[in-house]
This record gives sequence, C-alpha cells and structure tokens, in this order.
Amino acid sequence: MSKSSGPSFIGYSAPHLADVKDILGNWVRTVEVDNTELINFECYRELAKKVSGYQIPPHLKRKRKVKNIVYLHHQLDAVALDENTEDSLLCTLKEEEEIDDQRRFRSLSFDCHVIRIASML
Repeated sequence: MSKSSGPSFIGYSAPHLADVKDILGNWVRTVEVDNTELINFECYRELAKKVSGYQIPPHLKRKRKVKNIVYLHHQLDAVALDENTEDSLLCTLKEEEEIDDQRRFRSLSFDCHVIRIASML
C-alpha cells in the first residue's frame, strides 16, 4: 500500500495477504449456537475494516465484471427445468407472494387502528 493521498489498490502482494491472514488467523470464522454452526460476522467485520480503504485497479475491475457475467451465463445455461418443476416453482412463488400480501395487509390494518385510536385520545 502506498503512502500517497490517492486511493490505494489491492495488489496480489505479501503485505495484503499478510493482513488477511492475520485477521482470519486471529478470529474464529464460525461459532456454534444451539448445536448449529453459524458465520462469525465479527471476524468478517474486522476484515472489512482492514480492507475498506483498498480499491481494485480499474483495469482489473472491468475484467472481473466480464468474468462474473460469463460465469453467471454459464450457470444459468446449465439449469434445466422440466415443465413440472417450473410449474411447482411458480406455485410456490405465488403462495409466498400471497402470504407476503396478507402480512402487509395485516400490518397496514393494524397501523390504521393505531392511528385511529391515537387520534381519539
């Protein structure tokens, strides 16, 4: 990392990797709660604090975006749904939307009652 006032760039150099290894080495990456292994977000918050000032050089950022899009297209092309699976997924989505709509309606209804009661006071 340079000492200049401009943005610093992530390089594939030992100092940056040493920072990452230091943080990941000093923190437990997962924690167990109720017999379930969970992500230890404190570890990754510390890592984010450390690398938040780093930026990816513009020429690498463009390459990364293209690679991500190519990868995404490849993954989407690999998905094969038969008609029954697609219909099942659509039904599930419709059911979830109906449940969300009912929750929103109940929430709005409750808010209206609270407003009405508050205006009576």
